[in-house]
Amino acid sequence: MPLRCRIYFQTKVPDLFSVSSKTNKNKPGTFCSDVQYVGSRTTSFDQSPPPELLTRLDAYTLSSVRVGTRLRDWQAELFIINLFDEQADLVCCRGFWDPSVNRPRTVGLRLVWDAD
Repeated sequence: MPLRCRIYFQTKVPDLFSVSSKTNKNKPGTFCSDVQYVGSRTTSFDQSPPPELLTRLDAYTLSSVRVGTRLRDWQAELFIINLFDEQADLVCCRGFWDPSVNRPRTVGLRLVWDAD
């Protein structure tokens, strides 16, 4: 039987939750934080694959923060995505390709000008 190019979760759907917080946007300064957790899971290309094609992916937690301020028509926001520089395997299928991983820690500054 040929392998189909679909990914199934072999055990249960992984534990997954996401939590976000944000300060009142009517204030001049803002602070936002996000945490996402994905539990461990087993993936493959087929619903009944041979055991050597099963791939176990570890659980991971990703965190991000943003801090910003507004002054008249300008808004500035400093952000850090993947705060703790966690490397997470997002998807993989043994024997066919290496794991696809998330982005490393990213730090940036976002500037917005309101032209109204």
